Amino acid sequence: MTGFIKPKGTNFRCADELPASDLSKALCRITSFLQSLEPHEKFERYDDWWEHDGLHFDRGPVDYNQLFLMINSPRALLETVPGDDHVFAGVAPVVGGWYLRFRVEWDDKGFDLRGWFDITLPESLVQQFQMQVVRPLSLDLLSRDADSYYESIMV
Repeated sequence: MTGFIKPKGTNFRCADELPASDLSKALCRITSFLQSLEPHEKFERYDDWWEHDGLHFDRGPVDYNQLFLMINSPRALLETVPGDDHVFAGVAPVVGGWYLRFRVEWDDKGFDLRGWFDITLPESLVQQFQMQVVRPLSLDLLSRDADSYYESIMV
């Protein structure tokens, strides 16, 4: 267990699964966006069991360089994401503010690596995120109040 702080604001999530290569590109763009806001911010990596029981297990501090290494390719994503069903890799600043979580897995036939992500941002960053990330990537994202989103995914 950790001192994880439940994020507030607006949650953006993939409308559909993405090919792992597209997921990697989207996560790199999101990480660049976050880095532009606070280049030296320190954050924690979590194994996110929200869909199971809402728990988050601290996997240690990471910085932007380490995060880019975790997401820069489909192989890196596969090595980063925990192997348990419905468990995400998550990252968030120690003091809270935003929360990024992602998952990649093989399809049922074992041929295609696919995944999805969601990110929760404070209201003050929503418009900037839409302009700098969502529009350039032409992502099909759904948005929702963070509290209702997290309640909806907890089993």
